[in-house]
Amino acid sequence: MFKSERGYTLTELLLVLSIVSFLLSVIGGITYVTYERWMFQQFLHQFNQDLLYMQQNTMIKNQRYQLFVHSDQNGYTIREVGYGKALKERRLPNHWKIRTGSLSLPIQFSRSGSLNNPGSFSIVTNHFRFQIICPFGSGRCYHAK
Repeated sequence: MFKSERGYTLTELLLVLSIVSFLLSVIGGITYVTYERWMFQQFLHQFNQDLLYMQQNTMIKNQRYQLFVHSDQNGYTIREVGYGKALKERRLPNHWKIRTGSLSLPIQFSRSGSLNNPGSFSIVTNHFRFQIICPFGSGRCYHAK
């Protein structure tokens, strides 16, 4: 071979491949954590939209609804008062767990639009534990990590 036609040695090739595979594994882990955080944000947005739906129907139409959080079924259900017809059922990803905490079920609104049973519950994912707090006198819930 001529001096100008020399390629990379096996050691150099293995070094570069190991660096690339390490970087891909780190980026993949970060991407999954970011995706899980995004999924939780989507869940919280949908949960607040469902609470708003319940609150508005209670205040405007005088129709009362109850939200039941099911830790065994990994989701929640909105029903008409008294175990009536189920209006909406939402499920969480299989690897997420719900812990009810201080939340007294069911969640429902008074005719003035405030929560009757304030409290908090937790959602535990593979990487995070989110505390969802539903304060008294408010129609919205927020989260704390």
